[in-house]
Amino acid sequence: MLEQLGIEKPPARDPLLVQRAALEQQHTPIVSFERPAATTLYSREEQPLVMEFCATLAITAERFRSPVGLCDIYVQGPDGVEVIEAKSRSEHRYVREALSQLLDYAPHSPRPVDRLAVLLPDPPDERELQLLHRYGVDCIHRVSPGVFRRVSAPDDRRHLMKRLWTET
Repeated sequence: MLEQLGIEKPPARDPLLVQRAALEQQHTPIVSFERPAATTLYSREEQPLVMEFCATLAITAERFRSPVGLCDIYVQGPDGVEVIEAKSRSEHRYVREALSQLLDYAPHSPRPVDRLAVLLPDPPDERELQLLHRYGVDCIHRVSPGVFRRVSAPDDRRHLMKRLWTET
C-alpha cells in the first residue's frame, strides 16, 4: 500500500515515544451525569486569523457548506481551487484536526480541489509540517501582522493525493 502512495519507507518511529497498551475495558454500557445550567463562552480565535489572511489575497475568498461541515476558506483563482482550514494554534492536535477536516471537505468542494492548506498563527514544528506534507497539504503561517508564508507540500505528493481529494 505504501508503494502505491509513492512512499518508499514508512515515517521513522521513535521506539521511546510509541508504546503498546491493552484495549480500553467497558464495565458499563451507559454513563450518566448531571450538569447545572450554565453559560458557555467560546473564543473564536481563528476568525481574526482568517480575516487577516484573506485581506492579503488578490481575489475574494468564500466558504462552502457541505454535508460534512463548513470550510473556513474557499478560493477560486487563476491558480485553481484551494480549500484552507484555519486553526488558532500550531500544536499537533490542531494540525491533525485541520488535516482531517480538509480531507473530509475536499470531495465536497463545489469545484475539484487543486490545493489544500492549513492556516496557522505561528510556524509549526517540523513534525507537524511533515504530517501535512505527507498528505500533499500546504502550510500557511503568519510571519508578522498581515504577512504570511506558504510552505508548499512537494508537488509529487500533492499530485498523488489529489486523486483522493477529488474522488466522490
